[in-house]
Formats: sequence, C-alpha cells, structure tokens
Amino acid sequence: YSDLLDRVRALNPDAAPRAYERHLERAEALRDASRWRELDERLGKALTNELKLRRRILQPPRTWVPHVDNPPPLEGGLDAWPGEAVDIEAGEEYLATHMFFPTSWEGLSDLSARLRLAHDGAHLYMGIHVRDDRLTGNDGLTLFFSPERYRQWEPQNLPYEVRIPVNLPLENDEVTTESRSHGLNATARRTPDGYIVTAVFGLEEMGLEPGRTIGWSVHISDDDGTPDLASGAWARKQAMVIPHSPTFTYWSDARTCGELMLE
Repeated sequence: YSDLLDRVRALNPDAAPRAYERHLERAEALRDASRWRELDERLGKALTNELKLRRRILQPPRTWVPHVDNPPPLEGGLDAWPGEAVDIEAGEEYLATHMFFPTSWEGLSDLSARLRLAHDGAHLYMGIHVRDDRLTGNDGLTLFFSPERYRQWEPQNLPYEVRIPVNLPLENDEVTTESRSHGLNATARRTPDGYIVTAVFGLEEMGLEPGRTIGWSVHISDDDGTPDLASGAWARKQAMVIPHSPTFTYWSDARTCGELMLE
C-alpha cells in the first residue's frame, strides 16, 4: 500500500490526498502493535483498489507508434507493412466482458484480430485484420479516441470525445468510411477469413504530432446470428477491445483507452 501510494502521488499528488496517508499511518500503528486482524480490516481492499485504479488512469498502457519513411501499402495483407510498425495479435485475452453477452468464444477463427500502426509525420496509418468466420449485419468495428478525458480520474463518467463506426463489407466486397473532421479515409475489404480495414488519419486533424499522446481503443463486436440475446439493440455474442486494460464501462467511458505516442 505504501509503495502504491508513493507511485500515485508521483504521477499526480492530487490523486493521493492526505486522507490516504492518514489511513497508512493508522495501519502502521496497528502493525507495530501486532494487532494483525485489525490491520487486515483497516487496509482491506477498497482503498488499495482505488489507488490501483487511479494509477492505471494516470498511467495507461502506452503503445509507441514508429515513424516510417514511406506509407505502408494499403492494399493486400498486413505482412507487407514495414517491419517496425506496431504489430498486435489479439486473441482470447482481448475479449471484453459484459453481463448480457454470452461470450461463447469458439477460437481464433470465431473472433480474433491483428492490428498494425505507423506514422510518417503527416498521417497515422492503422491496419486491422479481423478473423470472423461468420459476418452478419450486427457485427461492427468502432474506433475511439480521447485527446484529454482518458487520463482524468475524478469524474464519475467521461464519454469518449471521438467515436468513429467503420463500415464493414457485409453486402459488398469493399466499402469505405470517411471523416473529414479527423482527416480519415478507411477501406474495409472482405477476406476468406473475415475482413481487413486500412485507415489513414491526418495528424493535424487529430491534433497529433511526434511526442504527443492520445487515448485510443478499437472495439470489434461479433454477433454470429446468435439467438436469444438480450432484447437491447446493442446485444452481441461477444466483443473484443484493443488494447484491453479494463477500468470502467468500455463501451462508454474514455478511461478504458490505452495511450498512443508517436515517435
């Protein structure tokens, strides 16, 4: 508890106010008096877990995005991207929980993904190969970004600032998605095992430059035509979140985000 308190205070002193230190002092007095049961009750888990949560919000998992001299190829597979580009393989450990989702995952061909990232100083490039052996109209892929809110620990709920649903190739072999306000041009193409999305963002439109950070999260939902789901239109068989480092509700709170930093 003491080490955790010091780490949180180093990140933001306001996130570890005097009340947490007084709690530690009382616990140390109980320890020195060998009053072990009272010590255990005093420390408990609640305040420790709160400090862990604040540390996670103040220091989210960071992904360094390398600079490349030339744009990666936006057609074909992700193997052709530069070797130094970020390369994330997302399998079972990236599945997100939801009390109304059965999450009856059947293996990598059911739902998994490979994600690549790079930038050239003017654009951020993102490639996502989703393996999904049954595409349906309720499947989805959404890109979330948070310039500021993802590192704020105080409010009860903080919606994502940027939410971009990507059109998927359900009826056509290739579809596009554009967002002028974010300088986004994305293409989704069918593959034998699912689909590939390649996206190009303007760094200026995203407020990004080398050395700056932004919160990010990719949500992939999978329906598979599963019967007897919850009655809400949002119900799915399962969902995948990249990166996956749970805090609050991943579908609505920006503090689920990881952090991108451009090299």
